Amino acid sequence: MKKGESVPVEEKWIPFFKTGKELRDRLNSEKKMTIKRIFAFIILVPIAGLLIAFIVANRVLVRLAFNPFNPNDSAFTAPFFVWLFIFLAIGIGIGSITTWFSQYKHRKAGHGRGLDLKERHDKAIS
Repeated sequence: MKKGESVPVEEKWIPFFKTGKELRDRLNSEKKMTIKRIFAFIILVPIAGLLIAFIVANRVLVRLAFNPFNPNDSAFTAPFFVWLFIFLAIGIGIGSITTWFSQYKHRKAGHGRGLDLKERHDKAIS
């Protein structure tokens, strides 16, 4: 063979794979994450500013007494915003616990379905 002479080559077949939905979502999630981050920044910065303004406006000391008959007994003093955040956290905790208990039947049903699927999967493998 000389340089520049054409050489016969067999035709090649290249397989083409179409990506599944899960892989496609994982590949495209980078764009969504950027948009989510920008959106979160646009929302969270003003909320943080309002929260700081709220804290500065409510920094006066407030006494919380648990004994109504003797207010000097077991009284605590803290800035007003601290009490608000404490009771907000308590409310969120109570709401979360209530929701968790109210969804027990759904979790139990889902757990039963999961065990059923596992048994079917084990049967199919063996």
